[in-house]
Amino acid sequence: MISTNFLALNYDVLALVLALLSPHDAAQLALVSQHAYAIAMPRVYSEASLGGAFHKPPGAAARQLNAFCTAMLADARRPVYLARLTLMRDAFRQAGSAWIIDASSVALLSQVLAQAKHLHTITVWGLAALIDAYPPILNVLSKCAHLRTVCLGGAVPSLSVLSSAFPHVRHLQLVDGGGAHGPDWDHAPPSGRWRNLDHVDSGRALLPLACSVRRVTLRDPLRADPVLLENTLEYIRNTRPAVLSCTVDASITDDEFVARLAGAASSVKHLELVLHGCSSLARVMAWMARVGPMLAELPLVGLALYSSTHAEHPTPQATPAPSRPSSPSPFSDDISSPRSGSAVQRAPRALVRAASALITTPTPSTTPPELPALAETLLNSLPAVPYLALQPYGPHGDAGKRGTYEPIWFARGYSRAGCRPVPLSVEEGVCVGRRLQGLDMYD
Repeated sequence: MISTNFLALNYDVLALVLALLSPHDAAQLALVSQHAYAIAMPRVYSEASLGGAFHKPPGAAARQLNAFCTAMLADARRPVYLARLTLMRDAFRQAGSAWIIDASSVALLSQVLAQAKHLHTITVWGLAALIDAYPPILNVLSKCAHLRTVCLGGAVPSLSVLSSAFPHVRHLQLVDGGGAHGPDWDHAPPSGRWRNLDHVDSGRALLPLACSVRRVTLRDPLRADPVLLENTLEYIRNTRPAVLSCTVDASITDDEFVARLAGAASSVKHLELVLHGCSSLARVMAWMARVGPMLAELPLVGLALYSSTHAEHPTPQATPAPSRPSSPSPFSDDISSPRSGSAVQRAPRALVRAASALITTPTPSTTPPELPALAETLLNSLPAVPYLALQPYGPHGDAGKRGTYEPIWFARGYSRAGCRPVPLSVEEGVCVGRRLQGLDMYD
């Protein structure tokens, strides 16, 4: 019987295995031997989460931070291993105080960050308060050359501060932001530094960005607030996204927002629109049928229409059945609009080829009987759109997260009678959705 010593594997293989372990599991592996300690400790030091100890005795978060920084600074190699860092809002509070920032703790962490050459992801709650308590941390963060993913919670600092602190950011997420969305926006551009923003994910249009962003996500439902709607449209117009996702409240009329998207989102290739606050299935489907024609002027490759509210009386879904043998393959080059020579249509064919390479064993779709008729209506009103996703029944499960919508995907097909929607299997739909999320301005 041949036995294999795990630690005798090639280091490249060990590195792949260690990347799948949590820091806690890597710490357990480090206890096996000195060799295991040497290869596991870089993974142990690669991630850290500080704070979040409101249920613990006063001063626990400060002691945790001091212990972490002391351990990291004890060996010059350890800060270099740090790749992901989470700083909760209580990580720097003084003992016995929930709101006063301990400047000495911020200064101590700054020493670690100054040596964290491979830090690429950071989550910070209350960044503005940290900068006020210890201004040099702004310069320290700006020198983290590999810092590409930034998540900020709480009050959002000004645009000039953010662009100075994170000049290399590509993925920016703003959670529970307290930034203003009114006319007091600072319309100055971000000093020309943010030229490679890939994705900005926020509740609403918090920052007056004046640079291109490949993908824009607005999570909070847009309500019937004229100032909010105007700033949102200006935000979309200035960022020129190729992929746009936003949620509209049922109280907003079509003319207030959706009908104006064609003028503001002229570069969007994939659009996700979510209706919030409507539990009537009939009204949700009527909304979907209405907004489709309003988007015909956009150069869309994909359109996804969802409802974030569970329908009160959804139509029972049909039993899954395999597609008829005569059905054309949804991944053939024949699925295109009459504008087969346009740039918009060349992108879907490249998308199809890449997507079909990922498909292994397709499974039949579970398509409710009323959705194909709605899909056919929408595709006829959108002659240049090859892919369509619908989910009028609300998200699956308890959480209304985007990843739980599980829409039914359709590809544009043709029959003797004209255009007809071809339902995609679950695997095909996931694949197409993934590829659409990756579209950029050059596709």
